[in-house]
Amino acid sequence: MPSPVGHSIAAAILHEWLPPGRRGPLWLVVALVSANLPDLDFVPGMLTGNADRFHHGPVHSFSVAVIWGALVLGAARLRMPAREAGALGLLAGAAFASHVFLDMFSIDSRPPFGVPALWPLWGGYVVSPVELFMDICRQRDTALFLRSLLQPHNFLAVAWEGALVGGLYLVLRVVRRRRMVAPPSGPGLSREG
Repeated sequence: MPSPVGHSIAAAILHEWLPPGRRGPLWLVVALVSANLPDLDFVPGMLTGNADRFHHGPVHSFSVAVIWGALVLGAARLRMPAREAGALGLLAGAAFASHVFLDMFSIDSRPPFGVPALWPLWGGYVVSPVELFMDICRQRDTALFLRSLLQPHNFLAVAWEGALVGGLYLVLRVVRRRRMVAPPSGPGLSREG
């Protein structure tokens, strides 16, 4: 599973592709929170003494991403016009779904392997045969969990996902900028103005 760094960069990619009027602090915070929200399933496990007990459960599914997007849309609808609220809800759902998607492409060294991406329609776990991300090593025991995250392997894993997802972010930014400054072309349009 990618770390919060990889999930946050994925959220930044989604935010970057919003129209200019829909990019800003609120939109970025919603994207960042939504992309990292599924990993809050560590918290109930930590309270029971086994941090992994509920990790990669139903919260790591596309159906919960839809529910989350609908909740954000409903809350946003109280404060903003319907189109803006709809766009914010869509961003929240997409960022949440990006978490599930990235987790499917990571090395998973603990059962159950993969994520229940299609829950509740199908109870199986989905894992890609292509492993793009390293596993984040951690202890299950709550007392050791946070300290176990600070090991050299995990720093390497974070650097790798930063390079991979961050590299994609930079490429997409360059492409987007070039599209924005490209001169108009087509029948009847000349470059000389």
